[in-house]
Amino acid sequence: MEKDSKTIPILEYRNELKPYQEQYRTAKERFRVIMWHRGSRKTTDLLNYQLEECFLTKGLYWFISPYLNQGVSTVWTDPNTNIFRWIPEEARHLIKINHSEHSITFQNGSVWQLKGADHKDGLRGAKPIGIAVDEYGEIAKRWGSELREAILEPSIRSSGGWIDYAGTPRGMNDFEHIRQLGQDPTQKEWWSSLKTVYDTGIYTEEEYVEIKRNAVNLDFILQEYECQIKDGASTVFKGHSKCCKGRLEEPIAGHTYIFGIDLARTFDRTAIVGFNTHTNQLVYFKTLQNESWEQQKMNIISTLQKYNNAQAVVDATGAGDSFTEQLSLTGASIYPFKISSNFIKRNLIEKMAMYLENEYISYPDIEEIKDELNSFEYEVSGRNNIIYSAPQGKHDDICIAIALACQMLNMTPVPYHPPNREQEVRENMQLDRRTGYFR
Repeated sequence: MEKDSKTIPILEYRNELKPYQEQYRTAKERFRVIMWHRGSRKTTDLLNYQLEECFLTKGLYWFISPYLNQGVSTVWTDPNTNIFRWIPEEARHLIKINHSEHSITFQNGSVWQLKGADHKDGLRGAKPIGIAVDEYGEIAKRWGSELREAILEPSIRSSGGWIDYAGTPRGMNDFEHIRQLGQDPTQKEWWSSLKTVYDTGIYTEEEYVEIKRNAVNLDFILQEYECQIKDGASTVFKGHSKCCKGRLEEPIAGHTYIFGIDLARTFDRTAIVGFNTHTNQLVYFKTLQNESWEQQKMNIISTLQKYNNAQAVVDATGAGDSFTEQLSLTGASIYPFKISSNFIKRNLIEKMAMYLENEYISYPDIEEIKDELNSFEYEVSGRNNIIYSAPQGKHDDICIAIALACQMLNMTPVPYHPPNREQEVRENMQLDRRTGYFR
């Protein structure tokens, strides 16, 4: 099919093109690398270039996201970023859409398909002639150079096609390696472009100052917007290892305890942590997996009773709402906490991060706890919202349980004073309703 210059790319896209985007579009090398800051329209450029090629040259084209479900939500369904937005209106009735395979077949026989790097087996055997890899920094962080060296580039060399790699940095990994290849004049097949927030004009100086002012972690902003290589920049609980001390312990008579409980979701587990309020030390830790709600309820109630009728902050989001109500009906001191928005979760996690940073709490040397604290991350969405979560395939239930407990823990431990005889007598005095006297 001949490319119609009046419609490909569509006018909406062409009218907004900036010089740095034109540099990418006109580069002729087989392997092109664009390491651009957050919000620089990388995904839009990848999609439009692929569409142009689909109309021009019959073949198979892949768009690869780090995770297939992530790609589905951004380039398939989101009305602001999906590929259909950039298909010329006069061509839309001529394409065939396969929603189950997330593919589009064009009138000239070209096929565009959405893929995920987390489904590598589906990337073997076929011979695409054009591949766009989005958020390659994230892919390289998770899986190294395997996708590129063992799967994609051998296929492309066989088909005689091309690959574009795009994203923001994610530490010193294969993405930075191939960006450097693109700057090496001896590497004739490679081209690369690095653009920071200062290069593109996407944000005004005032807007960027506001972004930095609201930053929890400046390293992450420097990575996302200035494309600086910052290993561990997206880690939330930096320096938490200084809080790793003490050990689990049995309840102490007269001491009070605060528990945090993150209830299980599908394919997840319930995490239970307990803190001694007189030391702010995590002294109880347990995870429950594949247990019925009734079994979990019995486990939780018996544990709270054992630890001197401890108070517990329980995640009451979704299915947890009715479960926390059942726990309350047993007479236990239950405080439901609904994580009903990203704003609430952000405040929850940031308070926990502050407690760890200032060593207000401590936890014993347990691998499961350390692993979650090490891997818990955040990212900045396209709308500059901070989103906290565990990486794909990892748990975050222990982190959430600790964060819930922090809602009721003081910044400094509450000194323990053993009760004297007068206090014991007063606490045990009961009002005789018949006589009106204490007994």
